[in-house]
Amino acid sequence: MSQKENDNNYQSLNQQGNNEQPKKKTGIKIIFVILGVILVLAMAVLAISWKRISSYLETKRNGVLNETIQYDLTVPDNSWIDDRYANGFGNKYEVKGEVIGVSTDGNTIVTLTNYSDGEKIRLYDLYTGNFIKEFESSYSDPFSYKRFAYVTTHIPLITYTKTNAELRYLDLETLEIYTLIKFKLGTSFEVIAFDSIYDFIIGMSFVGEDGKSYYSYLAYIDFKLAWSKNFTSAYYDSQANSDYLFLSSNSSTENSDKKILTIIDRKTGETVLVNKEIDKDLTILQDGFITAAPVDYSGGISFQDLEKIDKKVNEVYDVKGNLLGEIIGYPHIPWYPKQNLGAYITTANVLNEDVKKASGIVYLINADGKVVAYSVFVNDITFPITGASIDKYTYSEIQGCNRDGSVIIAQKMGDTAAEYTTVILDNEFNVIDEYQTGMNISFSTESGILWGNVSYGTSWVLPPKEN
Repeated sequence: MSQKENDNNYQSLNQQGNNEQPKKKTGIKIIFVILGVILVLAMAVLAISWKRISSYLETKRNGVLNETIQYDLTVPDNSWIDDRYANGFGNKYEVKGEVIGVSTDGNTIVTLTNYSDGEKIRLYDLYTGNFIKEFESSYSDPFSYKRFAYVTTHIPLITYTKTNAELRYLDLETLEIYTLIKFKLGTSFEVIAFDSIYDFIIGMSFVGEDGKSYYSYLAYIDFKLAWSKNFTSAYYDSQANSDYLFLSSNSSTENSDKKILTIIDRKTGETVLVNKEIDKDLTILQDGFITAAPVDYSGGISFQDLEKIDKKVNEVYDVKGNLLGEIIGYPHIPWYPKQNLGAYITTANVLNEDVKKASGIVYLINADGKVVAYSVFVNDITFPITGASIDKYTYSEIQGCNRDGSVIIAQKMGDTAAEYTTVILDNEFNVIDEYQTGMNISFSTESGILWGNVSYGTSWVLPPKEN
């Protein structure tokens, strides 16, 4: 049979088949055509977007990358992951309360309970979880300030006796509780910042001789009252780094997206900025601030050098309110160590041209300010110290590192939420140890020990392996 006869036979059969099919198939064909057009258009848009991203990467990756960035930061020593995790994990256990500290010798953990009979301080052996002792008395939660402050060798505690309101502290060297300041009964006060018993700030409401209510911020330096500042009311937000106290409240103007910001020098008590109106969200730096909400990471490349169209412009100021520069997109602020651990970088860091041109997410930096782990766009996580890298989706969270960046704590994905594991990595992505903890674990890094909330006032602790 010739090819022409073959074609004629096919056409005849096809026509017969079409006569026998319901007419509704014509409608189905039209739908498929429309879907095809939509798909082509979507692919075209994606191609354009990817072309833009590729162009950005081609330009910027030929320049300075994140591994060459040098950060200047202030951060307490006990904010880092404990070096002992390089030995692996010990046995997981549960304790009453939440972990709030670790003794100076590293062998005892401290918890704060929250029960109907009052909050108590309890001590446990770090490695075994065996109960050591409990302090009598009822302690009000002293850690409402912890979002913006940090502790070193002394943990502040607020308690009320029959005769006084007292600021006490737990010494992590002696593991005993001492009274720091006594106020008359009925005094209402809070801890704003607490570096140690020698340097701290408290806030207190009082009634003046004129019968009006006031709020005072009192700073103690070298164990003595250094200065105080009185205001007609407390500021809504208070945050302190080692040099400055930042006080802010919502603006009283009609624009609800504005804040007023006051900044005080912690050492001298000088008010360096008074009620400056700024955008409502801000990120605190060591020597200034950014008019942008703090973010852990951008979720992708920070297009900081593109046109301002449809991009948020973040202004960078010094503590006196002088405009220093702008950042378009997300500022490159490391994810860890975080500000609530006392980690602050400088205005020069965020405005550095190399930093602004760098792409990707900075996950970890070490105590020397070097980048330990970062990711460019959506591919690998890289450890620039060794040049090692791994698929980003193997590890859903990069959560912390020790001071020199040689011990990394991460969360490894599992087939189910319950099968997620906490993993210890070295900086070549070699697995030192892992422990099944489940998805979305949380842990304290003020003292570098891994722990997470369970329920009913208990917590689990995953200690390092004992030598």
